[in-house]
Amino acid sequence: MTILKTEQLLLRPYEHGDLELLVKFYGTPEVMAIRKLGVLSPDQVKAELQNLLEHWLNNGFGLWAIFERESEYFAGECGLRRLECEAEIELSFGLQPSFQKRGLATEAARAVVHHGFQVLHLSRIIARARADNPASHRVFEKLGMNFEREMNFNSGKVVQYALQRAN
Repeated sequence: MTILKTEQLLLRPYEHGDLELLVKFYGTPEVMAIRKLGVLSPDQVKAELQNLLEHWLNNGFGLWAIFERESEYFAGECGLRRLECEAEIELSFGLQPSFQKRGLATEAARAVVHHGFQVLHLSRIIARARADNPASHRVFEKLGMNFEREMNFNSGKVVQYALQRAN
């Protein structure tokens, strides 16, 4: 199991026992309103958790559950996912409302990107967010990512940023 530690956070792969955490997290409108998937029902969350576990099994990487090291509270998620239809690796993250606006998304994303480039030897990582989610855009920019394009996704606009591994 690949565990990442930062100054304030511990990131570990999701486990079967995380269903209850994810039902609450993916069902929270304040969390999911700014994410591409939107609010998920408990049945949708169960299917999503299975997808997350299979992604780790098939790829050796995926989304990590984030816990604040000091309190051990579940703070959210951050990780990498393979976009099969596009042959791209996407950075994804989301935090519980009480953990937002504290720099923790950037801290988690920085650790995940470092792992992607240094351990997984990825050459490129993209990140996408709703066009009306400037907080995520700022995280991408703090990581050194560059804006690439805007596109339609479901019923809204999404922006894409990208970062190449330094040689």
